[in-house]
Amino acid sequence: SLKNDEAAAKTDVQKLLELSQKQKRTREEMKSLQEALQKQLNEATEKAEKQQATINVLKNEMERKNKMIRDLQQENKSLKTKLLSGSKLCGIRAEESKKIQAQLKELRYGKKDLIFRAQQLTDLEHKLTAAKEELEKAALDKESQLKALKETVQLCLSSVLHNQPPTMNIIPPKPVERLTSPLTNGSRV
Repeated sequence: SLKNDEAAAKTDVQKLLELSQKQKRTREEMKSLQEALQKQLNEATEKAEKQQATINVLKNEMERKNKMIRDLQQENKSLKTKLLSGSKLCGIRAEESKKIQAQLKELRYGKKDLIFRAQQLTDLEHKLTAAKEELEKAALDKESQLKALKETVQLCLSSVLHNQPPTMNIIPPKPVERLTSPLTNGSRV
């Protein structure tokens, strides 16, 4: 039985040795696996840190762009307000322009009318001047005719009064006056 026990103990030792070698291999595999896992973990951590940094950069960029969008929206509102007020102002200016153009048109017609009336007045003035000159000429002609008529009347009177020589001042002559209007000519005649 000792042999059996010795053989069994040998077998057990051998089994224990095999088991110990298996455990050693398993530990080495575990260590190698642990190192591989640690390496993967380190790589994953590094990758995660890079991704977090990228996320932070993108987040900052997003915040900056959101601020720009808000600023642009605010500026857009301001520009819309300015556009509306500018549009209203343009409408007011357009109305004023229409009124001024209408007034200008009236002034042009008024100017044309004034020019036409001034031309009519100038023409009338020329006609009056010509008529005045004709009247003065006619008055001078009538005065000379009146003088001749007086002389003829004196001659007739002297021959009627028995052939007496004519006296020059039987009918006193009136002084010659220039006529300036047709009324004075009619009153003198």
